[in-house]
Amino acid sequence: MSALSRIFGRVREQLAELGEAIAPADAQRDLDDDIRTSDARVRELRAALAELQARRFTAIERIDQTIAAIVQREAQAVASLQAGERELAQDVAADIVQLEHARDDEQAFVAQLDGRIAQLRHLVEEGENGLRRLQLQLDALRAAETVQRAQETVAGRQNGLPQNAIESLLRARRQSAPRESGDAGSEPAGNPDLDARLRAAGIDERNARAQLVLDRLAQRMTDTTPPARRRSRQARTPKGSR
Repeated sequence: MSALSRIFGRVREQLAELGEAIAPADAQRDLDDDIRTSDARVRELRAALAELQARRFTAIERIDQTIAAIVQREAQAVASLQAGERELAQDVAADIVQLEHARDDEQAFVAQLDGRIAQLRHLVEEGENGLRRLQLQLDALRAAETVQRAQETVAGRQNGLPQNAIESLLRARRQSAPRESGDAGSEPAGNPDLDARLRAAGIDERNARAQLVLDRLAQRMTDTTPPARRRSRQARTPKGSR
């Protein structure tokens, strides 16, 4: 595997990691959008709930005032009957009937408000719970991204890998340039003509080394031969052989 292949392999890995890092970023943006939308919705629900509660309070006040008016009219009707003013008592009774209708209408309106208030409270509670879940998801995603970045930083320091793809490419290119140039010129520098003449004469590095080995073995054999045998061999050697 050449250095250039390793470089581009690392670049591809970093590009893949970049693609994987885009997904969490998109997820964070989506969660941010969802949180803003949910928060706005919850605010609207709270405002509507507050308005209904205010209307209910006003309706209750009207009911109390109507009930007080009914009690007063009833007393007046009794007083009219006691005074022998039957026609006046009938007019007061008719007014009491109208007040009771108004009271009943207000009470029905309050019952409707109570139902809508209960629904809104449920929606507000659901919205707040959903908003909390979204916020927890965003916090968890950010925490996971922080941990991942820390792990990548530690791994990069341990492996000695550069953090940037372009920096990796340039650094590896600078480091591999001398090595590749050395690989291209694997033959040792020298005089090719002189080497060819030596090989033609049977004198090359391998023969020279082999001769050195033979000389070393012969010397070792000579050193290990007993003295008596060396003297007898010398005695049998003719004098003129030297």
